[in-house]
Amino acid sequence: MRWWHAGGKYPAGYVMTHHHEVLEDLLRQPRALRKQIPEVHRGFAALSGAGRIRSGGLSIPASRKRDASLIWSYGGFMTGEPLDPSLLVVAYPADEFPLSSAVAVMLAVDDLTTSHEVFAVPPERFVRATDQSTVLHQRFYDAVSKGFPLYEAFARWVLASLAENEPVYLQRIPNLRLQLPDNTAVGEFHRDSDYGHPDGELNVWVPLTSCERTSTIWVAPDKDSESARPWILHVGEALRFDGRNLLHGNVPNTTGATRVSLDFRYLPCRKLEAPLLRTVNTGMRFSPGDYYFSDPIMPS
Repeated sequence: MRWWHAGGKYPAGYVMTHHHEVLEDLLRQPRALRKQIPEVHRGFAALSGAGRIRSGGLSIPASRKRDASLIWSYGGFMTGEPLDPSLLVVAYPADEFPLSSAVAVMLAVDDLTTSHEVFAVPPERFVRATDQSTVLHQRFYDAVSKGFPLYEAFARWVLASLAENEPVYLQRIPNLRLQLPDNTAVGEFHRDSDYGHPDGELNVWVPLTSCERTSTIWVAPDKDSESARPWILHVGEALRFDGRNLLHGNVPNTTGATRVSLDFRYLPCRKLEAPLLRTVNTGMRFSPGDYYFSDPIMPS
C-alpha cells in the first residue's frame, strides 16, 4: 500500500484503510507537522486519543501510518467503532481505466445514469432471481463473453495496489449491478456464504456513476453485525471487502438516477478447496476455468 487516504480526488495508488487505531501519536506532533496532512472528504472523521471527534478527515502517508487511522462516517454520524480489516478503498486512474465509458458502450446508452430510460415499463423491485435478468444485463454479458481486457488489466492493477503478495484466482466475468430509480441492485441483503462462495474469497466493488446514500452499496462494519452502512465512493475508487462474511446489499434508490457498478471477486490459491459449489445465477462452479480464470495471477 502506498498511501492511506479518505476518498476524494487524489493521485492513483492511494489506499484507504478502515482499521481502527487511535490518533494519540498524531495529536502529540507539532501543529506545523499536522498542517502538512490535508483535510479530505467530509464524510470521514478521525477519533482522537481523548475520544474527541475531529471532522474532515486526514490523509496519511504509508510511512507514517502508525500516526492515525481513518474512521468511516455513517450518514453524517461520526463513529469510532472498529471495522473489519478487509474494508479498504483504492483510488485508481479513471483515465487509464475508463470503465464507465466502456460499459456505456456495452449497454448501448449515452449516459449510465439514465440507463433506466431504456425500459418502457420500469422493472419490478428486484429479487435474487431477477437482479441479473434485464435487457441491459444481457447486453453486458453478451459483450463480455467476447473478452473484456480492460477489466483484466484493471483488476490486476487493483490487486497490485492492495499489495496482495500471493497468487490469486480472479473472477473471469465481472458482475454488472444496476440500481434503477426506486429499486435495488441486488435482491436482498446477504452474505456471499449464503450462496456457497468459498472461504477466503474477497470482493471488489467499483461504482461507475456517482453514489449517494440510497444509491450505493451498504456493508456491515464487522462479521457479527446485522446492520449495514452506506459506503459513498466516487468514480475512480473501488471498495475491497469480505463479502463472504460481511452482510451487504442496498436500500431503494431515491435519487431518480441509475447507479451502475461492477464487482468482482478473487481467491488466494491456497484457499481453493474441493468440493466446489456452483453460483446460484449462472451455475458456474467456483473453480479455475469456470468461475475464475484458469491461470492464477501474481499481483506485482
